[in-house]
Amino acid sequence: SASTNIELNYTGDVEGSESFTLEAMADGNFNLSSAYSVTVTIEDKINDVLDLSTNWSGEYSASSGSAVVTLDFCKIDIDVLLFTSAGTFMGYLGAGATCTEEGSLSGLPDGDYFIVLDLFENPHQIYGATEIVPVTVTYNQDYIGTSGSFTYTGINLSSIEDYYAAATVSVSGYNYTVTAL
Repeated sequence: SASTNIELNYTGDVEGSESFTLEAMADGNFNLSSAYSVTVTIEDKINDVLDLSTNWSGEYSASSGSAVVTLDFCKIDIDVLLFTSAGTFMGYLGAGATCTEEGSLSGLPDGDYFIVLDLFENPHQIYGATEIVPVTVTYNQDYIGTSGSFTYTGINLSSIEDYYAAATVSVSGYNYTVTAL
């Protein structure tokens, strides 16, 4: 008797099913009571997960006479949502009270979608400052090579609570195309 381990390394390459055959063959040192052969088929493992990280950390300092006021962008609560192109809410891509929201897309039917920033709460709008709050969205799909980032600049310190469409995502099978708006 004998045993072995076979490790599969997934590359993410789309190349169809593959197989290998493992055989035991008689040698000068031993005999086999019967021939042994097994064929193993390996199905493609396609990664259809697009990971997203959304961050708006930073600050703005303004002087008023001898006083300096610093406004921390992370005090603003921005959630990240996904909508269909028809405007149907699909789910959250991050909805905590943190300055970095993490989420992912997977299993979506082919079509176009919107990544929408939900300015949920902006305690700084009362000050009237108009400094831009840059919101950077970074995305990555392991093995496939879809990755990148964009910065949405449509929100500032005096922006009101509302929805802001930041990008479109086109889905075709396991392929994603992200286009900043």
